[in-house]
Amino acid sequence: MAGSTLMADDYPSKGVNYVIPFGPGGESDITARHQQPFFKKLFGQDLIISYKPGGGGAVGWSQLNKMKGDGYNIMGINLPHIIVKPQEKAVGFTTEDIAGVYM
Repeated sequence: MAGSTLMADDYPSKGVNYVIPFGPGGESDITARHQQPFFKKLFGQDLIISYKPGGGGAVGWSQLNKMKGDGYNIMGINLPHIIVKPQEKAVGFTTEDIAGVYM
């Protein structure tokens, strides 16, 4: 899952995919868009926003869980979605699948 790789000295060497598990215009989108210029200034790379809406966030989290865990696919945490959804039904990820990344 995203963030499972330790940050190397040359990370990131390309743009980073920031998955938002909701549609454009919501709080997750606004937060990510505020982070974009700081990410670019700090790392010299783009923070590329991709939307994966559906299932109260479950679609995005499930798709992120299937992506390469190389630090180039990340997502902001939306509580309680990552805790509650997997308890309600099978959604393609568990809370244990999630690894935190702090920059």
